[in-house]
Amino acid sequence: SVEEEVEVEPLDDAVVGGATEAPVATTAATTTTNMVTTTTTTEAPITSEAAPQLPPCPTNYVTSKTTYIAGEHVTVQSHIFKCSEEVGYDIYCNIAVWYDSLSAQNENAKDMWTNAWEEVGACEPTQEELMEEEAVLDAGDDA
Repeated sequence: SVEEEVEVEPLDDAVVGGATEAPVATTAATTTTNMVTTTTTTEAPITSEAAPQLPPCPTNYVTSKTTYIAGEHVTVQSHIFKCSEEVGYDIYCNIAVWYDSLSAQNENAKDMWTNAWEEVGACEPTQEELMEEEAVLDAGDDA
């Protein structure tokens, strides 16, 4: 049988050599085999640094929307994208699908369209977004 006991030392700002010691978690595991008991103790520092919090996701990108403006943020699969603030790029934030005819209006159109949305980073999805993603995955399972 194995019994495990976890003990956390209190957070008293003990100072050693001018530095504050980190609190320590002690895990003790006791194993009994054929009437011989072995106790193993492991210590690991507890850091006060919490896991980095992701920013909340802005509204989802909508392919049919044609009113995005420079600097506007959207979400695509739990990642934030920003409509480029470079002059002229915002037009291409409002074009979800590339058409070769766009090049007739501007020789740099393909490059501008490709770079219209700049990735900002990951975000924390809302409960609604998690449910939408789950529904999409479930629909894929039915196929």
